[in-house]
Amino acid sequence: MDLMAIFEKIKSAYSAYMLMLVVVIGIFLIIVDGTLLKKRQLKKEEKISKALGYIYVVLGIGSYIIFAIF
Repeated sequence: MDLMAIFEKIKSAYSAYMLMLVVVIGIFLIIVDGTLLKKRQLKKEEKISKALGYIYVVLGIGSYIIFAIF
């Protein structure tokens, strides 16, 4: 199986539904988990949660754009 075939399989599976799912997970990590960890005074875990949330949002939107172009 070559790289283009793998890319096409991932592209066919990544729809607008998947985009919304990834973005909602990212927003959940930022808002809900970040707030809960802040209340428990877990600063390091709060930063990790927020960083992962932002990564989810950016990579989710970015991958959707890349798959739409190619």
